[in-house]
Amino acid sequence: MGQRPTIWLHLGLHKTGTTFLQRVFLENRAWLAGQGLLFPETGLVWQRLNPGSPDALSGHTLFRVPLRGDNDELAGVLADSLARERGETGTRDILISSETLFNLRTPARPEVVERVLGPLGEVRPVFYLRRQDHYLDSLYRELLGWANPRITRGIWGFLANEGADWADLETRLAPWLDAFPPGAAVFRSYDDARAAPG
Repeated sequence: MGQRPTIWLHLGLHKTGTTFLQRVFLENRAWLAGQGLLFPETGLVWQRLNPGSPDALSGHTLFRVPLRGDNDELAGVLADSLARERGETGTRDILISSETLFNLRTPARPEVVERVLGPLGEVRPVFYLRRQDHYLDSLYRELLGWANPRITRGIWGFLANEGADWADLETRLAPWLDAFPPGAAVFRSYDDARAAPG
């Protein structure tokens, strides 16, 4: 019996090039499918981040609510749709990408992820990490542009009130490391990737 298919779950972090990677994946869906990897249309969301701006790809954000355990019916619909897409494209592995699943405020629950996606294959979470001071500075700048909830305090207030929680990766990653077998999670350095040629 062969190995199970792999469900790659790319979770960000925020401000580690997630949107750029999602655009690359989307533009190269046919090539990826030829390699046996499905970047599914199921769950993809485009949203307008600011009034007057064009719609932007937001990754597989539709998975956010069901993978928190808040909508089992939608979870079933999405899982069935993934299986159908995989069958129609003749692919084996699946790549789902959404940094909202690792959002500090409303993250997905790893045990629900395993329950919903596990029947489709072996779930492998993928995290891009970066230097925490650069991460917090970049994240704060992005949060300033969010309409809901709007950040109205300066960066020192942000750091004092919630910055430490965003940067506490040990605590944020612990449930994911506990939920999956040793070595299942994949970690990459955003800083190293950015510095690499090409």
